[in-house]
Amino acid sequence: MIATSPRRAIVAASTLLSLGLTAPACDNPSAPGPSIVTLQITYTQPAPDTMPPPGPDAATCAHHYAPVNLMLETSWGEASRLQQLNGLVYGLSSGGVTTGQDHWLTFVDIALCPAGNVRVTQDVTVNTVALTRIIDRNGVPTLGFRVDSSGRVVP
Repeated sequence: MIATSPRRAIVAASTLLSLGLTAPACDNPSAPGPSIVTLQITYTQPAPDTMPPPGPDAATCAHHYAPVNLMLETSWGEASRLQQLNGLVYGLSSGGVTTGQDHWLTFVDIALCPAGNVRVTQDVTVNTVALTRIIDRNGVPTLGFRVDSSGRVVP
């Protein structure tokens, strides 16, 4: 609808409003939208005495995966190595995470080579919430979770 005079513009706007055909409130500061948060990711490595004895392929496994050991990969583009925090506890802070979305993270731990699967799928927390949902991402077991609109982690 093209308005050629101020009166026609007012009539056109009134018609749109009466029909409920208004533009979305893009500039409305009170409209909720996604925000960016920082997450604290923590992994507790199994104690060595809880692992099965190393099999014949354990050394090959450790050698093969050593370059990516504890290298975190995420849905939001993080690619950083977890740092030892205390004993068997590793972690890092990761920013740039969008709220109101599902996310995933994955990494390997060569200490799991004796168990036969180096993908970490347990003993991981995000903001102290234990991750329990395992999703298949192109054949790779991956930990999935949601960061709700308030920034709270939901496993």
